[in-house]
Amino acid sequence: GKGSRCAPWGIQSVLSRDDVWLLLSQSGGEEERASAIVNLAARSTSELAGCVDVIVEVLGQEAGPKVKAAVCQAVRGAGAVGALYAQEVGYLLDDQDADVRYQACLALAGMGDASAAALPALARLLRDDS
Repeated sequence: GKGSRCAPWGIQSVLSRDDVWLLLSQSGGEEERASAIVNLAARSTSELAGCVDVIVEVLGQEAGPKVKAAVCQAVRGAGAVGALYAQEVGYLLDDQDADVRYQACLALAGMGDASAAALPALARLLRDDS
């Protein structure tokens, strides 16, 4: 809701979840959207936790590899709240892009027990030579 705030670009700029959604939905392309998510991911854990759900929703919008990798960075930066998205991140272990798989591994590594559902996909990835 509007009570959740997220400050992606500085102390002076505090955005609502709705603002973050608008920013991401109006981003011009893969590069611009990925850059916006990386900027959001650089914020503090508490700031990011308030809007990580909006960031993860981008995955359902035919996201390209740079956006997927950036979403993993945001999930990793959201701390305990990011662990709520273990399933979404786990799906990215099967992505064709090596950086997406790498960023998904990093995000899952910080989730502890929440990442258990992704273990079969992780085991497949470890057996893959690519």
